[in-house]
Amino acid sequence: MIGVLLCMPKYVAGTMLLGEVVQAAAAFVVVQSACSWFTDNYPRLAEWAASANRVASLLFALDKLDRPAVDNEPGRIHKYAGTNRQT
Repeated sequence: MIGVLLCMPKYVAGTMLLGEVVQAAAAFVVVQSACSWFTDNYPRLAEWAASANRVASLLFALDKLDRPAVDNEPGRIHKYAGTNRQT
């Protein structure tokens, strides 16, 4: 609709044919939908980014478990054989 309104002065003046007006309006719709793709898909992109962050955090935590323990490292679970000590 906006594409037709923008081309209307040239059509009325006779410098643009009806077919050209229709083509311009169709091109305007294509460009408008291409420009609004990001805003239309933002929720999906945000969900994907949150999922990727969760997976990355899980992989980081698993890698942290695999490395040798350092004494007095906060957040580590220490296993003591045969005793019930808590630190």
